[in-house]
Amino acid sequence: MMHRSPGGRVQVGGALLLLSAVGSVAAAQRATGAKTAATPASSRAQQAPKFEVDPMWPKPMPNRWILGSAVGLAVDSRDHVWVVNLTDSFTARTETGANANPPIGECCFPAPNVLEYDASGELVGHWGGPGQGYDWPEANHGLGVDPEGNV
Repeated sequence: MMHRSPGGRVQVGGALLLLSAVGSVAAAQRATGAKTAATPASSRAQQAPKFEVDPMWPKPMPNRWILGSAVGLAVDSRDHVWVVNLTDSFTARTETGANANPPIGECCFPAPNVLEYDASGELVGHWGGPGQGYDWPEANHGLGVDPEGNV
């Protein structure tokens, strides 16, 4: 199933990753200049970078949205973090009462399926879910960003 996003295409299929850890890893790699390639034997004595999870990353979302189970994550060339999440992984009675019909609480609503965060953790884009003219998959699984920035 393919869906054209504002920046290209979405490919649904992939692996489960932790959102806050990737944001912290990307920031730490920028700060330390860490590389993903293997290091030569002569530099093995160097101290490995230390990574710390930032509990305040990402920043709160608008519209009383909450993040479902994150089933895919990617970082693009601009250090934007892309997340695909399951919007039906909540317990309506305790987590998404505002989304019930009729509402049974003031909080919350499932966030859209695909979320884009900038490096500071600000939500800068979102899309996905069922729409007119196409079917959104019932079980999202992963996403990726190619070198041209297509999601």
